[in-house]
Amino acid sequence: MRLSDWPSLRLVIPLIAGIIISDTILNTRAEVPVWCIIAIIAALVLFILYFSDRKPRLSGLCLSLSFVFAGALSYTLQMERVRVEWPGRWVIYHGVINSYPLERERTYRYEVTLTDSLYKGRNIYLYLPKDSAAQSLEPGYTIVFDGKINKPSSEGAGFDYASYLLSHGISGTLRVQAKDWQTGSPEGRLNLKSRCVRFRRSVMGKYREWGA
Repeated sequence: MRLSDWPSLRLVIPLIAGIIISDTILNTRAEVPVWCIIAIIAALVLFILYFSDRKPRLSGLCLSLSFVFAGALSYTLQMERVRVEWPGRWVIYHGVINSYPLERERTYRYEVTLTDSLYKGRNIYLYLPKDSAAQSLEPGYTIVFDGKINKPSSEGAGFDYASYLLSHGISGTLRVQAKDWQTGSPEGRLNLKSRCVRFRRSVMGKYREWGA
């Protein structure tokens, strides 16, 4: 297989390379900020673009670097949005549940999107004690809870669990007691993620009925 047979790979590979570069720098907490790397790539793109009229072969290199730049920039912006400095005190939060319960040894885990003005749109993993009230929650239900949200941590996980959560858009985790949360009625209009999760559950249920 030749690379020329798959022209889209010439764009996809630089895009992935930019994401990997950004992820590596962010996770290793290098002394050189990722924004400096992005600025250098952008400068190279502009430099090559300036001379590309004189040397047409440089146009391909410029395009590749542009996608490296796009990958690094988009990933960096996403990570900066996901990384949150949570307050070091107990706060009352409002959110919308985006998942069905994932059963753990002593808790149910839910993905919750916060709807508070300061942290609106951030996703966290919320762990509720096992009881009938927690088990009955579904995507689209609103929830109010009180606690101190923690940054994702890899402690005791055996691998870089913190980076795993951040890469999946999870900004924090919180375990609450039964007295520290209460739920409201389902939202009048489900968000797209809740609709997709419910639809997936419905499809899986049909497959089970058909014996698939």
